[in-house]
Amino acid sequence: MADDIEPADLRPWMGNLVVIRVDGAGADTGYTYSFYSQFFTGRFGTDKAGQSVDALPDGPRDIIRAEYDRVVSENIPVSRVYTADFDGLTQTWERLVLPLFNLDGQVDKLLVAAYELER
Repeated sequence: MADDIEPADLRPWMGNLVVIRVDGAGADTGYTYSFYSQFFTGRFGTDKAGQSVDALPDGPRDIIRAEYDRVVSENIPVSRVYTADFDGLTQTWERLVLPLFNLDGQVDKLLVAAYELER
């Protein structure tokens, strides 16, 4: 459950974490960055905390929304390895998305860990 996680316990991985707030349900579900690590801010040039996932470019946004929708609807973790172009630099990343539940048993946050893999 989301309330069971102590942020201090996550300190060793904090640089590679993102927390997404889940708003609404069904077709109206929205996703907002509630924590975006300083590492990612430096790496990708902007702090996305407080921003909607919908502000991402079309291609990445659609992939990420589908991934988050699956975690929320199926109540299961999802992982993937992907290679993409980031401002002219090809990078391979591994991601894990974990559902965090509220007291009513609904997914209300997503904990996302992402690590760049060496090629």
